[in-house]
Amino acid sequence: MDHDDETAPDDAFRRLVESSPDGLSVHDGECLLYANPAGAAILGESSPDAIVGHRIDEYLHVDERAALADRLAAIVADDPSVTTVVTRVTRRDGRVRTVEARSVPTTWKGRPAILSVIRDLTGQSTADEAARVAERRLAEIVDSLVDGVIVQDRRGYVRSMNPAAARIMGVDVDDVVGTDLAADLLERGNVCRTDGKMITPAQLPHRRAQRAGEPVSFTLEITRPDGSVVTIQGTTTLVGVDHTRLVISSFTDVTADREAADQLRYQARHDSLTGLPNRQHVVDELTAAVRDPARDCDLGVLYLDLDALKAVNDSLGHSVGDDLLTHVSTRLASVIPTGGLLGRVGGDEFVAVLRGTPDDVDDVARALHGALRGTIGLEGRAVRITASIGAVAVPVGDHRTIDEVLRDADYAMYEAKGSGGDRTAWHRRPTRADRDA
Repeated sequence: MDHDDETAPDDAFRRLVESSPDGLSVHDGECLLYANPAGAAILGESSPDAIVGHRIDEYLHVDERAALADRLAAIVADDPSVTTVVTRVTRRDGRVRTVEARSVPTTWKGRPAILSVIRDLTGQSTADEAARVAERRLAEIVDSLVDGVIVQDRRGYVRSMNPAAARIMGVDVDDVVGTDLAADLLERGNVCRTDGKMITPAQLPHRRAQRAGEPVSFTLEITRPDGSVVTIQGTTTLVGVDHTRLVISSFTDVTADREAADQLRYQARHDSLTGLPNRQHVVDELTAAVRDPARDCDLGVLYLDLDALKAVNDSLGHSVGDDLLTHVSTRLASVIPTGGLLGRVGGDEFVAVLRGTPDDVDDVARALHGALRGTIGLEGRAVRITASIGAVAVPVGDHRTIDEVLRDADYAMYEAKGSGGDRTAWHRRPTRADRDA
């Protein structure tokens, strides 16, 4: 566009140019020939007259002068295209501004010139830089967390993973970013519930969260690439909307906590010396078996008391007596049939809960006596031990309480002991006629 005097913009066009919020300038690659008020303000001048006639490099930041001068010279010479550059200018007051200049060749009073539209990006640049700093800080915070954090897209593909997540999962970040890690784990059978049951694709946390539209919690067992198993517990949350929606899961490794809790539960239900179920465990199992509505067979309870353990403790000491109990427990447990339970309910007392007829119970009682035959070597001595056993049947429909069943078995045990020990006595052993009635 030729800005000869004869073709100067009319008044309407001039008012439009001079009221533009963007800076407009015309220069010949060396000196400023024209500027609108906005252009003058960007350069820190009070009016366009203050800059017209000045060299443009007076306003260019010292670090920008060489490169920008070359580009401007090229435009003046023969490049007809629009050129956009982001550069820095130095105002009269010394403050530095970041600007975007879109330039195109033109003529001014018959001579080659450059028309530039200038936009001040300083505020935008500051905001962008602040956003980048905030983003970096957030990434640093996430990377420093001891909790694992995984970001997935709507399809489940991993967008990012912090170091804690990689450590917990036993994977390398670079290997899983861009993959559907959850689906891969599921396909290999490497993710399940804490009760060992496999989950379906629909039960994966990121899919549950998307269906629910709100955060969901999860506790899962993960088998890591090295074969070790870790229990993770956490929450999956949705962020963003529509096509920008991401799924963020944060979780912790609760393997040690779970193992500690399992150990406490085990200790609460098992004898610390022998490892056998304790009295509460036996009572719970017997209660469940007796009250099982689907039970279709008789139960048998054997109450066993070791004969003359006190003599061993008195002659060899309680530590030897404890060793004896450990050996005895192993022998007795070895003859309990599948589906049966043997527990230690007192110092030298054991209870077996069995399924089967009185004849089946008799067979187990004989096996228990047989397991104690022979000697047990303790402290260089050969120790012999026997047991007195009381037996009681619990047929289907029996209305006794659990305490009454154990009491009857205990009475029968004392009857066997009173008869010389090393034998089994029944409490009202049912006859075949009783069972057929």
